[in-house]
Amino acid sequence: MMFRCQIVENRDDDGRATCLGARWTEARPVCEALCHGMGTCVFVVAVMIGIGSLLLVGLGPEPVLAGLGIAALLYGVAYGLFWIGWRVPGRVRELTFWREGATVAPTGLSTVKLRHGTLHLPHSDILSIEAEQCLKPKGDDATIYTHGVQIFYGSGHVVHIADKLAPDQAHMLAVSLTTALAELRQDMGITARGGSAAPRLKAEERVID
Repeated sequence: MMFRCQIVENRDDDGRATCLGARWTEARPVCEALCHGMGTCVFVVAVMIGIGSLLLVGLGPEPVLAGLGIAALLYGVAYGLFWIGWRVPGRVRELTFWREGATVAPTGLSTVKLRHGTLHLPHSDILSIEAEQCLKPKGDDATIYTHGVQIFYGSGHVVHIADKLAPDQAHMLAVSLTTALAELRQDMGITARGGSAAPRLKAEERVID
C-alpha cells in the first residue's frame, strides 16, 4: 500500500479554524495478498516453462527460444503483479475535530460503526491519541499491518479509530491527529482572548508521507 497521511483543516473568513484533523489510508490486505499470490503462481509457471524449454535443446533452437520467450513474458507478468500488490490503493479514512466539540469521520471508520458519522464523545475530553498493536503475527504470517490508533478519554472510554497499518504508519497518524487537536485547542484559546488566529500553513506544508 502507498500510505498517505495528511493534516486537513477548514477555516472561516477571519482565519479561525472551524475544524482540524487528518486524512489517511488503510491497507487492503486481501487485495494485496491476492496480487502477490497470483504473482507467485505465474512466477512458478515461468520457471517450469523455462526449465522445460532447456530440456528441448535436442529438438533445435526454435522450441527452446519460443519457450524461453514465453517464460520471459511470464516473468514480466509476475513482476507486474508483485509491483501492483505493493501499490494497491489504500482505503481513505478521515477524522476531524470541530470547533463546536464534535469529532467527525465523514468516510466512516473501519474499527467502529458510527451514527451520523460522529463520535458521541466530545474532543475536549480527549487525553491522548496513541498507536496500538492490534495483531501479533503467528508462524509464517508475514503481515506488516499489525497496528492501529486509539483515543483515550478522561471519562475512561477508549475508542479505536484505525487499523491495518504498519507500526510507523500508526505512529505517524497518531502524531498527526494529536498535532491537529493541539492546534485547534490553541486556536480556540487564542481567539477566545481576542488575539489573532494561529497562522495557516499552506496545504503542501502540511502533507506527511
